[in-house]
Amino acid sequence: MSDDTRTQGYQKMQLELNSDDSVRSENIRQTQANFTYTYGLQETLDAAINFNYQVLKDPNAASNQGMGDSSAYIKWRFYKRGTWSFAVRPQLNLPTGNSNKSLGNGRLGYSAYMISTYSSMKYTVLTNTGITYNDNMIGVRNKLWNTSAAVLVDASSKAKFVIETGASRNTDYTVHQPALFCIAGLIFNPNNKFDIDVGYRKGLNRSDVNHSWGVGLTYHGT
Repeated sequence: MSDDTRTQGYQKMQLELNSDDSVRSENIRQTQANFTYTYGLQETLDAAINFNYQVLKDPNAASNQGMGDSSAYIKWRFYKRGTWSFAVRPQLNLPTGNSNKSLGNGRLGYSAYMISTYSSMKYTVLTNTGITYNDNMIGVRNKLWNTSAAVLVDASSKAKFVIETGASRNTDYTVHQPALFCIAGLIFNPNNKFDIDVGYRKGLNRSDVNHSWGVGLTYHGT
């Protein structure tokens, strides 16, 4: 889902666990589990690191599983006034996955994102725009972009409905059509310590996944 401009606050932390199960049109299935730890360096500055584990099942090739590429980033909210806020998020993409098993790129990459948030009493609008230098050893495109927008609507004091859409440049050199998708989801906040989310992603063309289900748990610590 699109990131927001919220930061943890000085010396506060957050733990995120989530899992996605995706199917492409070629019946290739990818299951991925992610772990992200975020720490507040300053009131408006976070540092985070992400690890993931992947299971790839391809009916036309050998199936593989193992650790995928990791990432480390900082997020700085540089502007907030009234209902609007803006942040930037530079990121290193770390080659911790085995590129010979299609679990990683095999080389260090980097990304940069611009994030905006508009918040009102009943709904929130998020926009993300990013560029990535996807250096790799697996023969895919290395200059990528992505953009997305999401609307979160309060369903109650403890739940939000989420609708998101986005596009990204295809990593395949032979495909010029961007990948398009939409997501529908629900975020449940049983208390101020935990968030539980579930979502369904549908690819809008053959460049994206056919469909994907995701579930996540977030803990907000001090």
